[in-house]
Amino acid sequence: MTPEEAPPGHGALAPGEPIDALLVVDLRSGALLFADAAAVELFEPGDDDVALAPRRLLPQLVDLTPREFVTRVRRGAVEVEASVTIEALRPGPFSTGEAVLVRIRGTERLPPVTEDERVRRRESLLSLIVRHGFAGAQQVRALLREGVTGLGAESAILGRIENSELHVVYVADAPALVSGDAFPLSRTPAYDAVVRAGTFAVADSADDGSAGDAAIAARSYLSIAFRIGSEQWCASFISTQPRSVPFDADDWDYAEFLRDALVNAIQRAESEAQLEFKAYTDTLTGLPNREAAELRLEESLAEARRLDVVAALLFVDLDGFSDVNTAAKHDGGDAVLREVGERLRHSLRREEFIGRWGGDEFVIILLPINSQAQIESVATRIADVLSKPFVYGELSFVLGASVGVALFPADAGDAAGLRNAADAAMYRAKNDGGARIHFHDGRRAGGPHNQRSASESDSLPETGADGLPDAPVRRAEPSAEAGFLVMYDPIHYVREGEVSAAELVVRRIDPEHGLQPPGDSLPADGPGLRALDQWTLREAVADGNALAAQGFEIALDVRLAAAHAGIFENLYPAGFTAGDWRRIRVAISARDAADPTPEFARFLEVCAAYDVGLVLDGFDGSLAELEAVERLAVSTLRIRYDVIERIAARPGGRASLEGTFAGARALGWRMIASGVENESQRDDVVTLGVDGVQGPYVGHAMTAVDFAAWLKARRESPPAP
Repeated sequence: MTPEEAPPGHGALAPGEPIDALLVVDLRSGALLFADAAAVELFEPGDDDVALAPRRLLPQLVDLTPREFVTRVRRGAVEVEASVTIEALRPGPFSTGEAVLVRIRGTERLPPVTEDERVRRRESLLSLIVRHGFAGAQQVRALLREGVTGLGAESAILGRIENSELHVVYVADAPALVSGDAFPLSRTPAYDAVVRAGTFAVADSADDGSAGDAAIAARSYLSIAFRIGSEQWCASFISTQPRSVPFDADDWDYAEFLRDALVNAIQRAESEAQLEFKAYTDTLTGLPNREAAELRLEESLAEARRLDVVAALLFVDLDGFSDVNTAAKHDGGDAVLREVGERLRHSLRREEFIGRWGGDEFVIILLPINSQAQIESVATRIADVLSKPFVYGELSFVLGASVGVALFPADAGDAAGLRNAADAAMYRAKNDGGARIHFHDGRRAGGPHNQRSASESDSLPETGADGLPDAPVRRAEPSAEAGFLVMYDPIHYVREGEVSAAELVVRRIDPEHGLQPPGDSLPADGPGLRALDQWTLREAVADGNALAAQGFEIALDVRLAAAHAGIFENLYPAGFTAGDWRRIRVAISARDAADPTPEFARFLEVCAAYDVGLVLDGFDGSLAELEAVERLAVSTLRIRYDVIERIAARPGGRASLEGTFAGARALGWRMIASGVENESQRDDVVTLGVDGVQGPYVGHAMTAVDFAAWLKARRESPPAP
C-alpha cells in the first residue's frame, strides 16, 4: 500500500488514543523518506534521525525484510506495546519500488510495576520452580521465559563463558540465536556481570557510558553471572528499547531469586543429559547403543514417510571376530571392538548414523537414499577401514564384514519389519562366505561394493523396482573372479588449477582378509587376467560417463593386467563404441614400451587403431628412455617423486631432469609427478617443469561415488592455490 491508501483516522498521537503510525524507508540507503504525523508525535525525531537512520527510532529496522513483530515503544514516561508490520511499497510519490512501508499499531499503555505486580511475578516464578513433570532443560527454558516477563524484557540468553567467549546454550524469544552460537564476551551484555562477578543492569545503553559495544542488540538489559562448579555462566535479559524506569531494588532481589532457580535447573538438566548419554551410548565403543539405534530408526522412518523418500537399514556383522576372541581372549576382543568403533565412526559421514547393535554387530541408517551407489559407497568404506590390521600385543588380525540391507518402504513398512529384513539379509551374506553385501530382495554382491553376477544384474531394472527413486544407478558387472573394487587417485594439473585426470586403481576384496593392496591377489591365469581387464574397462567407461553427466570431464588412466590385443574387440558386442574410449588412457610400463614383445607391440597397435591414449608409467627421467618411446602416441609421462628427488640430488641431475622434461614438452607430452606428499614437494617438481601432481597432497584413492562427491566439494569451495 501507499500512504495515499492509508485508512482514515491518522493524526497526531493523543493521550489514550490508539497509535497508528506510518514510516517509509528507502531500501538502498536505509534512510527515512516519510513519517506521518502520528509517527512524528510518537518518536519526535530530530533532523538527524530523519536524514540518517530509522533504526534510531526502532532498532529492529536495521533489517527491512517484510515481516511482523511486536516490540515496545516509549514516548516520555509512557511505554506502549506495539505491533510493527513491514511490507514492500508499490511505486508511488515516495518510491520507485525500492522502499518499504512500516506501520506501527499500539493501544496498551504499560503501567509502572505496582506492589501487587511485584508479588505476582515472584509467586509466578516460585510456582514454576516447584512445578513437577518438567525435564531439566525444559525448566531452564521456562525460567528464562518467566524472567523475560518478570523483568519486562524481550528475550533472554543463557550461556557458558569459555576462553573469553559467550557460548549460547539456551535462548528464549530470540529467534536469531541458536544453541552453539559464540560471541566475544566483550561484545555482549554479559561482559560487565561476568567481570564484576555479579548482576549488572543498564536501563538505556545510549545514556550509559559503561555499556560496551554489544554484538547482540541491547538497548536495555539485566545480566546475572554465576558459577556452577568450575564453570562460569551468565543469563542476560535483553530489550531493544530503553527501559521506561530504572531497575530498582526489587528487580535485583528478583534477579537473585531467578539466579538460584536457574542454577538448580541447569544442574538438573546436565545431570539428566549425562544419564541420557549413559542410557543411549555403548560404553565399550562410544557409539550409540541398541536403544539409541532403535529410536533413530523410528525417527528416520517417520521422516521418510513425511518426505516420501527411501531409507536404508544396514546390518553389519564382523567376519573373523571369533578368531580374535579365541587368540586374544576377552580383553583383546574388547580392545579390537573399541578400535572397530573408532574406525567406523570416522569412515562415515555426518548424515550416516552408525550404532552398535550388540556383540560384533553394528547398524547403519541412511536417509534419504537416492541411488544404489550410496549404499555401495558406505559398504566399500567399511571394507576399507576393516582391511587394515588390528594389533593387540604381538597379535595381528584382519577383519571383514558381512552386510545385510533392507530398504524402506520396499522391503518393510515399519521398523520391526525392516530390522528383520536386514538381519535376514546379513545372515545370507554370512552363510555365503562373508565379506559381501546382500539385499533383502535377493540381490547379492561378490564383495562389499555390491558387485553382482551377470544374470542377477540383467534381472534388475535400472530404477524403480528395487525401491529406489528413479535416479541413474550403474549396475556393475564383475570380472570372472569376483570381489574387486575400483578406486580413483586424483591428478591435479597445477597451472590450470584443476583436477582433470585420475589414475584407476584395482583392489581385490579377500573374503577373509578384506581389502588388499593394489596389485595383490590378481588372477594367476591368462583368461582370468583378461576377464579382469574387460571388467575394469567397463567400470572405467561407465564411471567416466557418470562423472561427465555431473559436469566433470575426467581423463582416466587404466593399467590393464594382461594388455591383451583383443580386449577392445571383445567389448564391442556389449554395446561399446569408439566414443566410449575418449576419456580412457591406458597406462603402460616404460620398460615394456622401450623394448616391446611382439604381443605387446600388437597391443600398442590396437590402442592406436582405437584412438586410445597412452600414459607412460615408471619413467626413469632419462633422455635415453624418452628417445626409445618418442615414436609412441603417448600423451603423458608419470614419474615418481622419489625418483625425481634421487636424480636431482646428483651432480648435474637437476639440469638433466629439466632437459628431459623440456624434450617431453617438445613432443607435446605432459609430465605428472606421483607420490607428492606435501606443498614443498609440489613446489619442487613444478619448478622443474612438471605439469601435474598426484599423491596424498592432492587426495587419496577413493571410490567413484566418493570421487564425484570430492570433486563437487572442490567445485563449490575451491582449495587455496
